[in-house]
Amino acid sequence: MDIFKKNYLGLVFAAACLTYSTANAAWTNVYCAKEDGSDWYWLKDGDDNPVTISGYWGRYPLANFRYAQYFSVYKREYNEVQSQCKDDYVAQPAANDKSGWYIFQVYSPYGDTYYAPGKYDVYDLTAREICHYGFC
Repeated sequence: MDIFKKNYLGLVFAAACLTYSTANAAWTNVYCAKEDGSDWYWLKDGDDNPVTISGYWGRYPLANFRYAQYFSVYKREYNEVQSQCKDDYVAQPAANDKSGWYIFQVYSPYGDTYYAPGKYDVYDLTAREICHYGFC
């Protein structure tokens, strides 16, 4: 496959992943973890209730039809949950204790985004998803 075709396919895949995020806001739990995932704990409020945060789920495209998942939040909300984690721990999103490892995508008030540190799982697109994006 020539270099132009490879680059084009990569750009189409990246665009498909970037447009994957859900249309409606979602809520998810927050936990605090070592960046390497060696230790973690659920973040709880003063009444021992799980801390939740609102945002949007999305996919970050990686090479070879792979991706990582993130949860997009505003910087103010991210900083609030991050400040509640112990030193050397980072805030991470999860629906429950069976969830994979995901990271936060953080939006600043000026429109800039960045990915917060943390451990994340890498997933492969299914054959059906690859075909859906026009690669079959």
